[in-house]
Parts: sequence; structure tokens; C-alpha cells
Amino acid sequence: VALLGQAGGLLNRYPDALLSLANAECQLKQVDKAKAALKTLVQTPGVTAEEHLRGSQLYSQLGEDSAALEEAENAATKNNQLAGLEYQHALALDRAGRSKEALELLRNAVKEKADADTLNLLSHVARENNEFALALESLREAAKLAPEKEDNYLDFSTFCADYGNYQLALEGAEVGLEHL
Repeated sequence: VALLGQAGGLLNRYPDALLSLANAECQLKQVDKAKAALKTLVQTPGVTAEEHLRGSQLYSQLGEDSAALEEAENAATKNNQLAGLEYQHALALDRAGRSKEALELLRNAVKEKADADTLNLLSHVARENNEFALALESLREAAKLAPEKEDNYLDFSTFCADYGNYQLALEGAEVGLEHL
């Protein structure tokens, strides 16, 4: 942070350097400084789709949901095939209160290429939209794809317990423990 700060105006010409500064400030819990670096990033010419995506991810970490969504949309405009973009875009949509749009985006994403994180997010968004069968199936698929991730089993067990299926919740937890 100190070295990047010494770069002065030169820092503002390089989006990657601004992202590094914003990330470092975020890790140091310097929220206002991280937001300032990201705000400068948005105004910097030549920002790539990857840099917009990283900016969106940092904005999400900072709880700046509308800015995260805007940056995800900027990334999609430049390269809608970018790895991790659909997940981040859906996350930003959901946090911005547009869960129906997030649900559709995630449905399409898992049809093309399912991964555990996307399936887990799909489950949460489906649950918000009262699509419980989709939520449950998404968690099952996530556990199959990434048996080593305990979040999948915990979410599955919690989901089952929340809806009174304690036997299935227990079975899900036991399967998770066996894998771990």
C-alpha cells in the first residue's frame, strides 16, 4: 500500500495497479480508501473486461452492490464469455434485489457448465424465489461436483432441516463428514 501510494498520479494510469491498491486496502479494512481506488478505476480509460470483473468482485466484498452490478455489466459488455463473470453478475443482481434475473442467469450458466460455486449460488437464489426443488437439486449436484467442499453439505443439511426433513438433513451431514 505504501509503495503504491508513492506512485502518485502514475498509479491512476494503470487499472491493474488501482485494483491491487483497492485489494490491499480492502484486506487492511481501509474501506474508504479501497472505494476511492475503485472509483478512480471506473474513470480510467482502457479498463479490460477482466479488470471490470475484479472491480465488481471487490465492490461486492465492500458491500457496494449497485457498483458491483455496474462493473459486472461493464465486464459483460466487453467479454460475456469471461470465466467467473456469470457467477459474479448473478451475485451482484441478487444482492441488488433482482433475484429473478439472477435466477435466470444462473440457470443458463449451469446448463452450459456447472461448477459447485455456481450451483450453490443457484440454490440460494432458487430458495429466495420459492423454487425449493431446484434449490435442493442444485445443492445435491454441487456436492457431487465438489465432494471436498463442506459448504455444500452444510447448506444441504440446513435446507432440509429448515423444512422439517431432519432425517435427510442428518444423512446429508453424515455424507459430508464421510467425505471430509
